[in-house]
Amino acid sequence: AVAFSNAHFGAGIGSTFLDDVICSGSELSLLDCTRASTVYCYTGHQEDAGVRCFIDTLGTNCTYGAVQLVEGTTQYEGRVEVCINNQWGTVCDSSWDSTDATTVCKQLGYAYTGSGIA
Repeated sequence: AVAFSNAHFGAGIGSTFLDDVICSGSELSLLDCTRASTVYCYTGHQEDAGVRCFIDTLGTNCTYGAVQLVEGTTQYEGRVEVCINNQWGTVCDSSWDSTDATTVCKQLGYAYTGSGIA
């Protein structure tokens, strides 16, 4: 998976739910990763995280902890959004890297071989 930062796929609107996400690579959900208890995205949505995955299966039902990719050029990439309390919100790109991106791809059911930071 490839991690993107600086709102590469466009700035989101509304709430930012996650900040300083750090995944080890063994997590099955983005919410299983270590993250800041308080969100401090000082530049607002200019720090929205993104990801490019490599394969198939997109489920965008808003159930707690679900993730989706929006505003990408294919279904396998885009700004990362997570569902909290029946509402989609963005993920701040502080500490965002390819391990975090891989966790998103795994959660979506995509292949997660390859790595990089764009």
